[in-house]
Amino acid sequence: MSIQQYRVGIIGTGRIASTLEDEQEDIHPCTHAGAYHAYPKTKIVAVSGRNRERLEKFSRRWGVKALYTDYHLMLAKENLDIVSVCTHPDTHKEMVIAAAQNNVKAIFCEKPIALTLKDAKEMTVTCRQHNVKLIINHRRRWGNIFRYAKQLIEDGVIGKLIHIVGNCQGAMPKRGVIPDSVFETEGPMLHDGTHLYDIFRFFAGNPVWVQAHLQWTKKEKMEDTCVNYVVFENGTSAIGMVNQRTDYLRFDLDLQGTRGRIILPDFKVLRIQEDSLSKNYNRLYVDETIERPQENSCMLEAVKEVVACIEENRESISSGEDGLAALEMIEAFYASEKLGGARVFLPLQSSVLRFRLE
Repeated sequence: MSIQQYRVGIIGTGRIASTLEDEQEDIHPCTHAGAYHAYPKTKIVAVSGRNRERLEKFSRRWGVKALYTDYHLMLAKENLDIVSVCTHPDTHKEMVIAAAQNNVKAIFCEKPIALTLKDAKEMTVTCRQHNVKLIINHRRRWGNIFRYAKQLIEDGVIGKLIHIVGNCQGAMPKRGVIPDSVFETEGPMLHDGTHLYDIFRFFAGNPVWVQAHLQWTKKEKMEDTCVNYVVFENGTSAIGMVNQRTDYLRFDLDLQGTRGRIILPDFKVLRIQEDSLSKNYNRLYVDETIERPQENSCMLEAVKEVVACIEENRESISSGEDGLAALEMIEAFYASEKLGGARVFLPLQSSVLRFRLE
């Protein structure tokens, strides 16, 4: 018995679309094309990109015959079920809306959802109007390590979650990997920090207010380092440190509860140990009975869920609204810096123009 295969079109031929598979440090498949190719329910039938040479390389790598330099033509001709948008965020709105208006069933869009709240809202509204599932690639939501940590917290293993400390350092690729123009429109909060703010919401829910302090060098138009503070509806607070100054890449979380901690992605679960040396304080020990889950391909799980959202007619655990909420936090951080570090409450009551640090 043959399975139904969903027709996939990919817009973009760069790293997250395809070529990241050639790098060794990630779990594969780690790209849109790699994940669709690995999943029997999906078949890449078309790709669109501006560079003909890269299109042909993509074609040879993944066996795709229909190549387009105009994604509008691809959307009009190919009768696609799923579209992946793997381009820079300033192009996301136009591409997502065009796909939604061409009767696709689901759109898998790279992070951040857009560069402005206005664009992000237009994208989510259009997708709802056309009954299209919009999924944003905040990939850690599909990671076994992060999902299991969330389950442990919900089960009360570390008591009530009270604080999160997160680091996203080295959060911009080196020049030459991406166009220099990106450094003028995306600081590290937008480029990779969006993953950190999204995972804050994954663990703690909706934020109530934020404060932020940003710094920048004169050679850049956007921030190059920032410290963020967030308070959530459930009382949890979070501190995020995001920068592009470090020469090393780092993404980690310290989830602190009333009776223990979980450190990610190392996955150390620390719990209370009765300390015979002191009657007043308890110490923490690594609970070795809780095994670290096996790492998985977040991208493959994401593609599986894209299909599940179509077949089950449900929203994703990383929906367009989730992407919009992460962007709104970033907008609020910029507004806080503009207001001298003042508290900014969410949801934002009016359109806040992103503070360009010039």
